[in-house]
Amino acid sequence: WCVRPAVAVNGKCVSPTADNGFALLDRTWRAGDRVELNFPMTLRLEGGLDHAGEKPAGRWNSVCHGPLLYALGVPEKDENTPADPSFRTDYRLDPKTALVSAKVVRKPMPAKWKWPFDAPVRIAGVTAADGSQLTLIPYGCTRLRMTMFPEPAASAGRP
Repeated sequence: WCVRPAVAVNGKCVSPTADNGFALLDRTWRAGDRVELNFPMTLRLEGGLDHAGEKPAGRWNSVCHGPLLYALGVPEKDENTPADPSFRTDYRLDPKTALVSAKVVRKPMPAKWKWPFDAPVRIAGVTAADGSQLTLIPYGCTRLRMTMFPEPAASAGRP
């Protein structure tokens, strides 16, 4: 999920040695040394085949930003009340257009967490195949959610 991570020590870029997935910084450390890590993240679709039946039923896509999976949160009254059946969950994502106008929106951490939908980061402007604009929040900020969006039938047969 991160193509070009960067490491700096005291404001200067360094090239750590890679060892079994870890970055090693071999140096003499002094009090006050500062290590900065930069993990550039991009929006992307992760896709796959729907294997719900005996043969693949089509392709699906999920929206990710860095290591996080994003979801369409399904509103709920409380954990003992089922989701509103009128809430729409039939959205489809076309991989060619879904992220064209999508943006990562960040806001400060709320003083009082109003879980589950008051996430300090969200993806706005995800375009469904029918033109609907979706706002997605991190998977962990939802209880009821939709994360796997089928592709439209016209693009479902792509390789």
